[in-house]
Amino acid sequence: WDGFNYERLKVIEAMKKGNNAIVNSGDAHGFWLSSIKDKAWSGSDVAVEFAGGSITSQGWGDYFPTAGGPVFGHTLDKSNNGFLEMLEDGFVAANARFGEVASTHKHGALVFKVTKTEYVGQVYTIDTMNGTTYHAMCEHAYTVAAGTPGV
Repeated sequence: WDGFNYERLKVIEAMKKGNNAIVNSGDAHGFWLSSIKDKAWSGSDVAVEFAGGSITSQGWGDYFPTAGGPVFGHTLDKSNNGFLEMLEDGFVAANARFGEVASTHKHGALVFKVTKTEYVGQVYTIDTMNGTTYHAMCEHAYTVAAGTPGV
């Protein structure tokens, strides 16, 4: 939202008028679940964001030396590690409330069940993106009740 503060405020105001807005995003090559606040890093919850990872593309966490994911054929020298660890630490800290969902190296998809009373987001991951044999599992499920901002 850097450089778009006015636009951000307009979107936030529209979300406040709704019945618990939900934002689905993807193509970020990582999973996370976060509360969208009415102020940049504080304030009240106005919406929930579900962000989905990729199934076959590398996640940006695959480049993090401590993310638990492999570094696919890339050599990271010592000059890069400090910067990458800082990015990873920032990502985890920003998603601390939902840390078990915050993942920069897992692959899979989000599956949603929507009714009049709730919105359930399920995080499905696969154990490998190499080859044709894999196992999928639902690692987490979060429910957003109608009329209640947040998870």
